[in-house]
Amino acid sequence: MQRNFWQRWAGLGLVYLVSQAAWALDVTVSEAWAYRTLPNYKATIACLSFTPRQSGTLTGVRTSAARLVELHHTQRTETSLTMRRLPNLALVAHQAVTMRPDGLHMMLIGLPTPLASDSTFTLTLDFVDSKGQVSQQQVQAQVKAP
Repeated sequence: MQRNFWQRWAGLGLVYLVSQAAWALDVTVSEAWAYRTLPNYKATIACLSFTPRQSGTLTGVRTSAARLVELHHTQRTETSLTMRRLPNLALVAHQAVTMRPDGLHMMLIGLPTPLASDSTFTLTLDFVDSKGQVSQQQVQAQVKAP
């Protein structure tokens, strides 16, 4: 009798975990890359493209290749070029997001070692969906020459 009770609870826990995973934000990511590190630089730019299947928010990006990753947006006018940090990025279902150096991009700051051309590193993207469910997605980014 006691064993049957615990088996039921374990089964309910498994159903809960599976259902939580199904509610996570579903995102298709492609073309993740970063520029190789220039001599004496401790920062570089990284970009990727992705399409969320549901609306949500990109709340952060992490990597062991940098101390800090910030989302930035560059805006060009006739007389100036400004770059500002974004705390997060709102995502619209089925609307593609393409990062590029002269627009939305990521800054990898505080690189402990240089990023060499043709190497790869892992980026972890943190998302929250419209119901508040948190999810993560890891992507391999290719390092290339600017």
